[in-house]
Amino acid sequence: MLNFIQKLKNSKTASKLKSENFKLGFKKFKKELLENKNNFWIFFICVFLLGLADALFPYFTGKIVDSITDLEKIDFLGYEVYSFYVVLGIFLSIRFLGNLLGVYFELYFLKNISNEIYKKYKKNYFKVISKYPVSFFKNNPLGRITYLSDSAANNIARVVFTTNNLLSAVFFLIASLFFVALISYKVLGVVLFFAVVNVAYFYSTVKKRVFLTKQLNDVQKNISSFITEKINFLIEIKKFNKEKKESLNINNKFDKNYEKKFIDKRNFHVKNSIIIAVLFQIMFLSIYLFVFYLFLQNELTAGEVISVVMYSGWIVRNNNFILREIAVYIDSFTIVGDAEKILKNQKENYSKGKTRVKNLKGDIEFKEVSFEYESRKDKDQKEQNDKENEDKKEFSLNNLNIKIQQGQKVAFVGQSGSGKTTSVDLIGAFLYPQKGEVLIDGVKTNKINLNDLRKNIAYVSQDISIFNTTVKENIAYGSLKKVTDAEIVKSAKNANIDGFISRLKDGYKTNVGEKGLKLSGGQKQRISIARAFLKNPKILILDEPTSALDIESEKKVTQSLETLMKDKTTIIIAHRLSTIKNVDKIFVFKNGSVVESGSYKELVEKKGEFYKMVKMHLEFSQI
Repeated sequence: MLNFIQKLKNSKTASKLKSENFKLGFKKFKKELLENKNNFWIFFICVFLLGLADALFPYFTGKIVDSITDLEKIDFLGYEVYSFYVVLGIFLSIRFLGNLLGVYFELYFLKNISNEIYKKYKKNYFKVISKYPVSFFKNNPLGRITYLSDSAANNIARVVFTTNNLLSAVFFLIASLFFVALISYKVLGVVLFFAVVNVAYFYSTVKKRVFLTKQLNDVQKNISSFITEKINFLIEIKKFNKEKKESLNINNKFDKNYEKKFIDKRNFHVKNSIIIAVLFQIMFLSIYLFVFYLFLQNELTAGEVISVVMYSGWIVRNNNFILREIAVYIDSFTIVGDAEKILKNQKENYSKGKTRVKNLKGDIEFKEVSFEYESRKDKDQKEQNDKENEDKKEFSLNNLNIKIQQGQKVAFVGQSGSGKTTSVDLIGAFLYPQKGEVLIDGVKTNKINLNDLRKNIAYVSQDISIFNTTVKENIAYGSLKKVTDAEIVKSAKNANIDGFISRLKDGYKTNVGEKGLKLSGGQKQRISIARAFLKNPKILILDEPTSALDIESEKKVTQSLETLMKDKTTIIIAHRLSTIKNVDKIFVFKNGSVVESGSYKELVEKKGEFYKMVKMHLEFSQI
């Protein structure tokens, strides 16, 4: 019983969340339309003219039939027009010009609105998520973010065209009801009764439709993320000869997850389409019989019967069409709302209320710092959030105390997962501690101006980001200001990569491919080092910067790094202990804490954790 109640609560919560998605999507579309209101009003008028021109046709047809025996006198909207040809000319002129001008301007302004909304959405999406903290990207796969961006932009542009179809149908429906009212209020009453019944039924299915759309969209997000990951690691997949296996994995994702959700939504759509179609047929048949009853009672003329029957058929079709287009709105708004939820995340505050540090020196201090990754938190404890549970949590970093002075060269060593990289991320304010504080020049990282901080830090890591552009652009990425070719070449020479670049067919203008696929690991690393030379920071963070180099290149780059590190606060994350013999201080990490610190010589003589690491390293080197 308790399980049933819990499932019911979860179901209600899920339904509420999916309804919120729809509301967010609608709010976003409304905002975009208001920002394009000038184009929209012209488009609105064009659609109105088209609807009016189409709605006049059945009315004129009935009048012509009634007046077929007396072409000299035709009643039009209560006025007598003494020429059939005049009436026909007016009608054809309105219909021709209305359709011609309406279609031209409608499509012209519709394309403008759709294009502007699509472009703006894609631009804004990147602008917003680029301001998110690193923790967001660690918890949200790239494929999911990309899918949401693409699907939301496409759907919000799609809704613009849906608006065209919907407004056309609505205007035509209103005009048709107006002309039916001119002919017979009794017929209008029957039409409105059935229309209300159909709309009421459709409204009763809206929540279910939103739920199924969100459910299918969630599966599509996960599959997109899965496929993106596989494409990113396609070279590794080939190395292990796993192409067939990964293809099967993708097939299974579709067969097991996507197929069921798709069938659920398809069956729902088919079932409701059949019910609505039956209701419309009943509506049309009832109106048809009622109209002929009125004709037999001499309450309608033959021409009015023809007009009303034509209007009834069109009203039925348009009513059905309007409900289908509203269904498109629901689907699209639900998908857009899903992306909008991503855009509601907490952005990094770069400068507002932050302390400016224009002449950053490079003093770094960790004071009783504890940090825990979001994905590792116990959800129940997070919800309770009381002090007792807070004290029991296991942190990735635990009560860390480190002090690094300006210009000092230090090393962080320890096993993988001991907290070295997390500590470095805290220095750059990519993460913030849950307890304690990280200080840069005496200012807390959550209080310091992020632009001032990050422009004074350079990173040379194992995981190097190389963009799908030229060598020149990749090196120039290290500088915030525009740099000259001479500065780029100088940085490349310092990183011992100028010789390689010069031998390329297009030199510094050579495109390196996506993620630098045309470069070796060592070449990528030297480009990263060249960026650091170009940036000339106050704080330098090196994560095994020579790990991918051969002995000769390592020697040259090490000499270059010595020059680069001069007068800079430098932190080296090291696994090859031979590279840190000359640093000022070594911090030994274990299970998120610093268990030892001192110079290389001091730590070896102490014969503690660092001594064990050195001994193990020497034994491994002799194998």
